[in-house]
Amino acid sequence: MKNLTLDRVKLDRKKGDYSPEELKQISQRCIDELETEIIIWTDGSTAGDQRNGGASFMAESRSGNLIHEESHPAGKLCSSYTGECIAMLRALQWIQM
Repeated sequence: MKNLTLDRVKLDRKKGDYSPEELKQISQRCIDELETEIIIWTDGSTAGDQRNGGASFMAESRSGNLIHEESHPAGKLCSSYTGECIAMLRALQWIQM
């Protein structure tokens, strides 16, 4: 896969030491620095007791137009991390199509 870059927001402190607004600003700065035509967002979650996990992703253009979105089950027993991994896997599969 040419021209594929995975990135994450790097924090100087623990995530809990930031306010939601600070996290949003830090994330937005990171996104604004990316030189890309498409941004893919992923999410994995559970019902709260690590059951009925879900995974989803959406792809949008740099201007914010929705290109594609999908949601998938992530397992009857599942952590949020596992759901996130499944979302990334599904996004990679979509890229390969």
